Amino acid sequence: MDIEKLWALNQTKPHPEVAAAPSGLTPVLLAHTVTAFPNDGFLPGNVFALGYEFVLHDQSRAATIAVAPSDEVLRIASIHQKVSFGVDLGGKWHYPTASGGGGGEVLESLGGATISCSTDQRYAFDVTLDASLRKVVGAPVGVGGALWKLYRQNESLDRPFTLLQTLLLPKETVELRCTVKTWVMRAGFLGTRWGAVYWPYADQDFAVMLR
Repeated sequence: MDIEKLWALNQTKPHPEVAAAPSGLTPVLLAHTVTAFPNDGFLPGNVFALGYEFVLHDQSRAATIAVAPSDEVLRIASIHQKVSFGVDLGGKWHYPTASGGGGGEVLESLGGATISCSTDQRYAFDVTLDASLRKVVGAPVGVGGALWKLYRQNESLDRPFTLLQTLLLPKETVELRCTVKTWVMRAGFLGTRWGAVYWPYADQDFAVMLR
């Protein structure tokens, strides 16, 4: 999603940050969903760790600005609650509250995340995200890429998780070519690495149209 277009849905005047943005680049929001599906005919295993990496191709000027969830999300919200943050026109996260959601009209629902018009004029929109993990390591990697490692001690990860990323792209970009790398790990005896099982999945290539 083009962040400037989302801003235009709720505002009538251009924001000063638009003029200050790097020449020829525009911020976009990407939503990823990862689920530890079992093999056909098998029950879900006791998955306690997931890995997800987004690798962008053919975009030498791209740059990831922020990712969520991250350890910062966990610091400001309790498990099984919601965390709300504003997204400015530069694609950066701002955390005004540790619970609740945006007060404006809902623009999009993305599984575990909701995008709504912001009631704060500093932000293009608000995002409300489920905080359902024990630990998350999330960070920008490479040119326009992102990496997450998700953990839940003594609880299974057999459910979908929504991952969000903002990045800068050339304004003329209409399609992204990317590779997604994933892995899962099943806990060992008494939650230790003894007897743990690690499964890397085959890399998947995608072409994503922007809107």
